[in-house]
Amino acid sequence: MLRFSLLATWLLSLLPTIVWAVTADRLTPITPEQYYERALELSERVGQRTDALVALESRGEFENVEPDQLLALKDDTQAILDNLNKAAQGGHVLAIYWLSNTKTTIFMPKAEKVVHCETLHKAVDQGLLAAAVAYFHQCGRPHESADYLSPAHLQTVATLKQLLAKGDVHKGAYPLRASLNYCFRDVAGEIAEEKTLANLQARQVKSMLTYEQYRIEAYYILAATDRNEEGLPDSHNLAYLNQALAMGCNDVMSLKYDYEKMFGPKTPK
Repeated sequence: MLRFSLLATWLLSLLPTIVWAVTADRLTPITPEQYYERALELSERVGQRTDALVALESRGEFENVEPDQLLALKDDTQAILDNLNKAAQGGHVLAIYWLSNTKTTIFMPKAEKVVHCETLHKAVDQGLLAAAVAYFHQCGRPHESADYLSPAHLQTVATLKQLLAKGDVHKGAYPLRASLNYCFRDVAGEIAEEKTLANLQARQVKSMLTYEQYRIEAYYILAATDRNEEGLPDSHNLAYLNQALAMGCNDVMSLKYDYEKMFGPKTPK
């Protein structure tokens, strides 16, 4: 197997942008929806180019990649981002969400993160459950500030409950990528640790979650971070936890032992 090269590192940086399903007509970009469709069409093409590179790698011929292949991949990837930005500027909810997953907020400057989170919340406001989950992970995990009763977190919790109750009008757009999650983050462990392009691509594919998986993740977030008026967990947290676990969540925080010790086993409704 070839050594993991700078080229493969660069390709990895593109994967969050290109691992998207597509069934789009070829349209001239005019409206936000058409810009988004164009991004999907380009994404399919970039995905095919990446598959070809993975095939070369599997045959031990990765170093035979032609410069023109990489240039075409780079140009198409930039075109995807350009079209997504135009769609997002027009308020396209899925474009906004897609772009949010091409960035990391870990080392993002505070002012930039504020703008990022405000933009992501526009997708939350349009009823996208995936965006509400992403907003929690990217913009407001309360344990980082130990403030579970802040207005921002209370609003996030209320939004998750509302979207779980009424459903997502964008259900047909799933699966959607989750750059961060609790319930399914260890699925990458099923894939070999060796840093090959094939393994890295497989990890990106594994990060695509179905609508049902986002619901599971939302229940687990509520189990971990919803609080009563005293700022404490109670039996409701155990009920949310049991719901998430019954649906397939991995209890990465080991909440079940503590909650059952405090509140007793409960059967999810």
